[in-house]
Amino acid sequence: MSGGSGAAVGVTAVRLRCGSCGAPYPGGETGEILTCGYCGASQRMVDARQFLDHFRAQVTSFLHQAIPAGLDLTGSTNVDPVARLAAFTASVRPHLVAESEQYRFGLFHLLSTPFVILPFPSVGRAPAGPNPTAVSVFAEKVHAVSGLAVDDASRDLLRRASGVAAAYQSLLVAVGIERTPRPERLHLLAQNLTASADAIDGIGPWAPLAVRLRGLAAQARAADTLLGGGRPDDIRSLLDPAAARLAEARAALAAAPEFGYMVAAVDQEAAAGRILGSMTAIVERSASVPPHPLAFLQRLEGILDGFASRSPAGWGGAWMSLRMREEIFARAAVLRSAQAGYGTVRAVAPTGAPLLVPCWVVELPYTFETGLLWGKRGKEVPERLLVPATFPTDPSTLGPGGASRAITDVFRAGGPSPAIGQLYGRISGRERTITHSGTLGQLLDSTAEGSIAGQAALPPLSTGS
Repeated sequence: MSGGSGAAVGVTAVRLRCGSCGAPYPGGETGEILTCGYCGASQRMVDARQFLDHFRAQVTSFLHQAIPAGLDLTGSTNVDPVARLAAFTASVRPHLVAESEQYRFGLFHLLSTPFVILPFPSVGRAPAGPNPTAVSVFAEKVHAVSGLAVDDASRDLLRRASGVAAAYQSLLVAVGIERTPRPERLHLLAQNLTASADAIDGIGPWAPLAVRLRGLAAQARAADTLLGGGRPDDIRSLLDPAAARLAEARAALAAAPEFGYMVAAVDQEAAAGRILGSMTAIVERSASVPPHPLAFLQRLEGILDGFASRSPAGWGGAWMSLRMREEIFARAAVLRSAQAGYGTVRAVAPTGAPLLVPCWVVELPYTFETGLLWGKRGKEVPERLLVPATFPTDPSTLGPGGASRAITDVFRAGGPSPAIGQLYGRISGRERTITHSGTLGQLLDSTAEGSIAGQAALPPLSTGS
């Protein structure tokens, strides 16, 4: 996002910039209102000019503080190289190194957490770090003193500082719009992620980060295409290379001690890509199933967000987990396809039921001791429970003692007063079970794969784990 040009010391070529993010406008702007192509903010032309004056004043103040008095900067290429190197090393370098390291730390901190690219702004993070405009001022400071760099070490420092500033500024802008509901959110995300990758490209050891950011930019374009009603093949043509880039970046980051801690974030980003794949399948195969696929996706994501914000302490993080959402959307894709007649699901009543509710079958084998004296013996019993996969809709099930609202207590279902025959079985050691699940076993044994085309069904709102 650098807005200067040339190698001489100074700020004579700075273009109008956005007052919200500090990005330069492309040039040739006309009209009273300007719209930034990086953050989407609009401002008046007069405000942009005022911001530019303030911007230039900050850079000029830095030059006056960092450059020794008496050194003519108007034609720095004509100044003796030894004097230029001395001025750079003694006065400029310390300022640039200190601020550049601060921004490098901030850049890596952002990259240590995942960028979640999904169609609807749900899972995200609050903006953190400095205002992007402050980083853009630093980038212009680096450019303004480029004429003083006469040796390779000085040029490498400037190149690295410039790359760090540009990459960090773009990522700060991306974080700022990550959860905004504006229509161009995904387009702007893709543009800023690409700009950050381009900036990092110039820093050799950081190449895996550029690969990762380009994969995320492709994810953003895929999500944008999905929301825009694009063809599923076009969406997959973006998701497949995005997944490949993230896998490549993960392998490289895992092998680099400096970046190994970023692997967990890349795993989350890859999970978001697989969620996008499931969303694409839902849009492709269930256009005829109400509600509209995009409305279904937004509603399901909103429900999960609601669980995350309203669930009792200790549960909110589970609903924010992309691993959980990945499984839920994958199963929802299978369900919607079956509703559209493209597959089958295992159900107790595959046809004719007014509403199908998803449930988990939980295997609960247990052992118990029965009998008295010489009749005493131990037995193992295979037991099965049925748990509705929609239990989070009742928040009380997640609180203390709430499990009984979703799970039948098969150890108490028989009641407190056993029959005489049961008492005899306990004494003689012939008791077969101490649970009472009724006809649940027969019901589960009757399940079968079948078509549910045209039937109403709820998606699972929890996972098997």
